[in-house]
Amino acid sequence: MTEDADRRAAMDAAVRRLQHALAAIGAAPLSQPSNPTVLDEVAAALAPLGLPVEVDQLWRLVDGDSSSLTCFPHPHATSPAFALECWREHQQQPGMTPDLLFPVGYESHAYLLVERDGPHGRGGACFTWASGGLNPFVLVATDLTAYLEVAAETLEAGHLERHERDGSVFNLFDDEAFQEALRARLRREPHPVYGAAAEIGWDPPAWPVHWLASVGPAADEQHARGATTTIAALRASAASTGSAGRVHALVREIWGFSDGTRPTIDDGTGVLDVWCPAAVTMFGPRCDGRYEFDLVTGQDLPHHAEAEATAVRLLSPEA
Repeated sequence: MTEDADRRAAMDAAVRRLQHALAAIGAAPLSQPSNPTVLDEVAAALAPLGLPVEVDQLWRLVDGDSSSLTCFPHPHATSPAFALECWREHQQQPGMTPDLLFPVGYESHAYLLVERDGPHGRGGACFTWASGGLNPFVLVATDLTAYLEVAAETLEAGHLERHERDGSVFNLFDDEAFQEALRARLRREPHPVYGAAAEIGWDPPAWPVHWLASVGPAADEQHARGATTTIAALRASAASTGSAGRVHALVREIWGFSDGTRPTIDDGTGVLDVWCPAAVTMFGPRCDGRYEFDLVTGQDLPHHAEAEATAVRLLSPEA
């Protein structure tokens, strides 16, 4: 068998084991996919990088919708269509998550993300992450098959919380027991790159190079190039012909919009309101931080931004 075939077979076995564990506690059986052609849409959207074969195989065997996986660890499994929608939303907010991570679970702003295959090699590593804060990406499993095997193991050990609502009794995973079982599995079988435990910071400068590379040329952009002008000089030349230059400045305040941010920056020679479109905001800006701004003036700017210049590149000068 090829490696891909072996990995698909391992996922098949993990799903069967989970099926048996669910049946033993009286949970509903797993449903078959209702729209398998959506995987073709996912593959087309992710090309040239792909999903690990075990993720593809899971979605060929099981409907990822929550109505199918009625008893599943937090964050709950999601369908491939919803996962693709989430991934596309993250792409529209540079620096939110690396393109290399694809969601396979979501619940209450918490995600289960799987590292995709790419130039760095085989993907598969599973991370949890919660949006809306400064939360790290936490390694929880070497791959999705191991994650499901531990889920089945948790059910088999009886680690459940029984709940009642409107006269009905239902089971939820004992999440504490499940997370400890995941950590134990990683200690026994560490990931070949990340080891037995890893937390990767939420901020792009903390990301591995192959994560940064998945969002474009960002890995080559992590070096400040040095200021070439000042805000005062930029203002003076902009008054007549428009201008361009690079400044190092402190962010005094910042306004957020759906398509970018508008910080007010100060380099000691003057203050400037700058429009930072979403495409350049991977490395900031954030209030009270110092950044290197490649700026141009004389361009059309969004009316709501009330800015005087546009940033075409942005980076912390300390990076």
